[in-house]
Amino acid sequence: MLLVLGILGAQAAIWTPIVLWTRARNRALVATLAAEFAASGEAVVIAPEPALYGGATESYPKAGGNVVVALTARRLVLRRLGGEDITVDRDDITGAREQASFRTNRRSRSWVVLTTRAGAELGLIVRDPPVWLSALARK
Repeated sequence: MLLVLGILGAQAAIWTPIVLWTRARNRALVATLAAEFAASGEAVVIAPEPALYGGATESYPKAGGNVVVALTARRLVLRRLGGEDITVDRDDITGAREQASFRTNRRSRSWVVLTTRAGAELGLIVRDPPVWLSALARK
C-alpha cells in the first residue's frame, strides 16, 4: 500500500507542474493572439482557442501537440506551445472535413482535417468542429 501511495505521489509531483504550465501557456497565447488581432484590426472569424494539432502530411510541421488556433478573414493561425508557429492563408485552404482519425491517430473526439492547395493536410481537434467546418466553408 505504501508503495502504491509513493508511486502516486511521485506521479502527482511530476505531472502537476506540467499541467499547470500548459494551462498557463494556453491562456497567455490566447490573450496574446487576441491582442495582436485587436491591434492590427484583422477581422476574426473564430477567436483564439486551445486545440490539439495532429501534424500535417507535407510542407507543415509533422510533430503534433498543443496549440492555440484562430481563424481570421485572411488566415488560419496556429501558435504552438513549443516550436514554430504555423500560418495558412485562407486562399490556400481548399477543403475541410471531419473524420474519426488523422495520420493513424484516433482520439475520443473527431478531427477537423484541412486540405491545402499544395495537397497538404493538417489535422486539428477543436472545441466545436461544426462551427469550424462552417466557417472554413465560407470564404
